[in-house]
Amino acid sequence: SAFASCRGGLFTFIISRMVIRTRNLLFSSLVRQDLAFFQEVKTGALASRLSKDTTMMSRSVPLNTNVFLRTLIKTLGLYGFMIGLSWRLTLLMLIETPLMMAVQKVYDVRHQALLKAIQDSVAHSEEVVHEVISSMETVHSFATEEKESQRYESSLEDTCRLKNQRDLERIVYLLVVR
Repeated sequence: SAFASCRGGLFTFIISRMVIRTRNLLFSSLVRQDLAFFQEVKTGALASRLSKDTTMMSRSVPLNTNVFLRTLIKTLGLYGFMIGLSWRLTLLMLIETPLMMAVQKVYDVRHQALLKAIQDSVAHSEEVVHEVISSMETVHSFATEEKESQRYESSLEDTCRLKNQRDLERIVYLLVVR
């Protein structure tokens, strides 16, 4: 418990430092881009990437390292204990390992693709908001308030659909693993 608390606290500290550092590096890189870049890429997408994606990316590295270390220590301890009890049963149990690794690999690839699609969808939603708010006079003059509301609702529904798909795939994965 003490080790887990110290490890968790250390990784929490590392995560916050990484978020700040990553945002700073990304912003420094953005301000050095030429003007053509800013004409191609929407402001809302850049702001979303800077605020949300940097946090998500900066958290994934330390959290994955944390999970890896915890799993490695538990696995080595468990296998040592199991071999001490019965090496034959341990060998039999190890036959399942390649199958579970394959399932994990397939799930990880799908999950990463869905996370990227969700990030893109959230960025698109924020881009719609930014476009509409920055051109509110035009929206009012052409009376397209309802159309813009529907466009935003559509982008939110797309994000919701992707999140539901992610959750459903997680449920199926957990059923297979367990």
